[in-house]
Amino acid sequence: MSQTWAMSATALGEFLRARREQLRPEDVGLPPVRGCSLDDVCVAAGYIHRRDDPRAGESYSQILARDGLDELTADAEATSPSQEHSELALSVPFAAKFVEVRVDEDLRPLRRLAIRHVIPEQGARMSTIRFHETTTSTPEQFVAGLTDFGPGRSKLFGNSADEYLKVHSQGPGQADVTEGSGGIWERLHYDWSDPNRVIMTTTDSNVWGGGSGHTYTFTRQRNGPTDIDVVVVREGKNIKGRVLGVVLGSIGRRSLAKAFGNTVKAIEARNDGASATELT
Repeated sequence: MSQTWAMSATALGEFLRARREQLRPEDVGLPPVRGCSLDDVCVAAGYIHRRDDPRAGESYSQILARDGLDELTADAEATSPSQEHSELALSVPFAAKFVEVRVDEDLRPLRRLAIRHVIPEQGARMSTIRFHETTTSTPEQFVAGLTDFGPGRSKLFGNSADEYLKVHSQGPGQADVTEGSGGIWERLHYDWSDPNRVIMTTTDSNVWGGGSGHTYTFTRQRNGPTDIDVVVVREGKNIKGRVLGVVLGSIGRRSLAKAFGNTVKAIEARNDGASATELT
């Protein structure tokens, strides 16, 4: 009897193991891609499925319906940036902020694949940011500050650190300069041959492509002040640049506008100081 029982138990164990190996997650009410790594799944046309079995998958709408959701939402808390993050710069004279997102573990493959596929598509587009300020400085005074590549430039452009500053060449109405901060740099060709416009073209960078640059246009008002219109174009040359370009084109705009406003005020203060010195 004991031998028969042992044989039956062994057969039953083998049967259960075989049956367990045949079971798929969806057979027991679990998501089809549960337990899969990023390399185990594919995403196409709004559908995520196992790489070894295209039938084992779900559409995005099925994922929402399974959890009784009409849409995916996220709750977030904002905290003041650390000193390290505050100093992160995207070269002259801008910076960006980042957020961390946590999602349901079952959606992790979907989230990671979405990042892998979407970012290059967004990065293929240039980010164009526009600013406008009115200043008491004349066009000549602002251009003088913009093209002052001497020590202390960071006082005018907060994120153009002196240790990154290198003037390769300079002549009448033009200069070839490398500047940046926080591990991000770009080499720019400055052209101010037009007294009402400064064009800064990116010729090299560790994150920005050749389509990047800055254009400052000055319009002198009859009553004295000067209107300044700035266009910044960012084309990422690698993954880091593409991500930063997307950030700059969306949530980073406010930070860039604030930095530009600080530059305008710093150049005005510099002019006021020079005027006071001349009067004494």
